[in-house]
Amino acid sequence: MRKLIAAALFAAAPALLAQSETDTQKIVIEQGIQLFDSGHYDEAAKNFQAVLAQNPKSVTAAHELALTYTAQSKFAQCRDLLQPLVKNAGANEALLFSPLGNCLDSLGKSAEAEKVYRRGLALRKDDPQLAFNLAVTLFKKGKLDEARELLKTDLRQRPGHVSAHYALGQIYKQQNFRIPATLELLRFLSLESGTDRSKAVAAQVVDLLNAGVQRTGEKNVEMAVDPNPRKEEGDYSALEMMWAISAGAAIAAEKEQSQFQRTVTQLSGSLSMLVEGDEDKPGFVGETEVPFFREIYRANQLEAFAAIVLHPLQLPGDQEWSQQHAEELGKMTDWLSQHRGDRAIAVP
Repeated sequence: MRKLIAAALFAAAPALLAQSETDTQKIVIEQGIQLFDSGHYDEAAKNFQAVLAQNPKSVTAAHELALTYTAQSKFAQCRDLLQPLVKNAGANEALLFSPLGNCLDSLGKSAEAEKVYRRGLALRKDDPQLAFNLAVTLFKKGKLDEARELLKTDLRQRPGHVSAHYALGQIYKQQNFRIPATLELLRFLSLESGTDRSKAVAAQVVDLLNAGVQRTGEKNVEMAVDPNPRKEEGDYSALEMMWAISAGAAIAAEKEQSQFQRTVTQLSGSLSMLVEGDEDKPGFVGETEVPFFREIYRANQLEAFAAIVLHPLQLPGDQEWSQQHAEELGKMTDWLSQHRGDRAIAVP
């Protein structure tokens, strides 16, 4: 991956990077990246330092050396390397603002990091990595509205960026955007599995599906739906009511099905309610995430998708259900792995 990034940097338009590495220097940088990828950070650093000794204006060598220092937790050296290079920065040096901000943030200088990210975005307003880094910094400070918009900037360009889906889902959840939060967290789970984070997110999805619904007696289920939900990210109030009814039905079926089967049925049914028909859905998730789920629905694979994203919870009945639906799960798993960055590609 790092080698591909380097190749992209070398091929970038002169107006963007305006580098002048010789062919030999490019080879030394590529070798350094290979050393970095194999965990030989000291040797990698020597390669990048050698190029910078010959060519102090090599943005690629400086960028790679900064990433190497970061991997070594040498944040002060990273800062000292990059600050002089961005002092009078133009578009040529825009690539350096992300690693500089990251190193400042790791040194506990979040206010300085924020300024650096903003300077970078002033030069490249739609840069996805700068947008993401600034969003994370603002998220930590509780500036959720701006962070939310920055994450959208990132995801419009990098739909497969796992951590951006995670962060946006968490912001939506904190700000009580129930449907958008669920969709972003599900999109995250389509990209990451088998981690502590994916298990926690799967639990959050189940909580969102069941929000406001609880059993109050052997034959009674209580539903409390917000009559005035937030609508800045689209009006999903009717769908929220439908999801509440679905949650109530799942609770009523407790004695008839395993917990895993009930939850798979509930989640796949809730997604069906969202994507049935061809009409456009509102807001960012309507633009970017609904088409992804609609393709899965059209291929009649929503149950398999639901089973995959719920698997981290290891609910009772998971193993039995999965054995009975092994073929469908295999197809869905293959598709997800092949289209990690896609939003709407036909499902087999």
